[in-house]
Amino acid sequence: MITYKQLTLAEIFEDYQNKFDNDKYQFLSLLDEAINLDEIVPVSFVSHFHASTGRPRKHQLYPMLKTLLIQRIFSIPTDTLLIVFRKYSQELRDFCGFDVVSDGSKFTRFKQDFLSDLQSMFDHLVDLTEPICQNIDPAHASMTIFDTSGTEAWVTENNPKYANRIIKQLKAFKKSHKREIEYKQEMGSLVVRKCNTLSDLLTEYVSLYGKEKWALSTYEGNVGLIRNYIEPMIGSAKLSEINTRFMERYYQGLLQTKAVGNPVKGNKKNEYVSASTVREIHKLLRNCFEQAIKWEMINDVLDMSKIEAGKTVFKYSDFSILDFIE
Repeated sequence: MITYKQLTLAEIFEDYQNKFDNDKYQFLSLLDEAINLDEIVPVSFVSHFHASTGRPRKHQLYPMLKTLLIQRIFSIPTDTLLIVFRKYSQELRDFCGFDVVSDGSKFTRFKQDFLSDLQSMFDHLVDLTEPICQNIDPAHASMTIFDTSGTEAWVTENNPKYANRIIKQLKAFKKSHKREIEYKQEMGSLVVRKCNTLSDLLTEYVSLYGKEKWALSTYEGNVGLIRNYIEPMIGSAKLSEINTRFMERYYQGLLQTKAVGNPVKGNKKNEYVSASTVREIHKLLRNCFEQAIKWEMINDVLDMSKIEAGKTVFKYSDFSILDFIE
């Protein structure tokens, strides 16, 4: 009795890898059997390719695509080197289906003229391969970056030392840039662009102050407050119009504003903006106005004293915010 063995995907890949390393002609034969370009190439691509000229093309679509596929599989860096390989390899010419070897300009014009069609072909290929990848391993399928060192030729960008060096350079640049801003602030030579509205001031404040002073979590939280509760309500207000009374009305309006849901923490229990959120906004704006005074963008008559956390109880009724300010 003949026994049958179920082949696994790993064994199939190992067989292909063995032929790729030791039997190139057999590998090309298997590749030709496994890849069905009729299924991968959209009909619109075929129609566009043949409709671009009124006479028969010397080089057909599928041979051009197979040649580019071979270039990626064997990590051939340039079209010129690809043509050399194909010129001296009968196996490659048989696989691609070329009777004559085309020059480099043919590939250049092909990629330029049919760029959008090539993109649609890869988009269609994703639709075919994504379900397979999800069935094999959903975690790996969700990754957008993977290590190609086993199939790609060595390049600088694939070297971890190169990436670490770039990260160190960026950190050093940020540190030196921070010292430069602090020095200009001390010398009074820091150039701040003219701001007319609170939105302009907040943009300048985050750019010059927040990016250098705040931790990443603080930066994300403050930017979220600006985006959700400050910009939509008073972002268009002119700096010359902002005073204590203006801020009092703003805080009153905040307590009657529905809170923006947080997809990370889940939906808020309270329907409206909480007192703690108002205190965080007040703290952010107070610091922003203090910097604006140092930059001589507004005068120092605006009283934005600190609201002590834990000593303020907000209720949904008419009140004066001045009662809660030291």
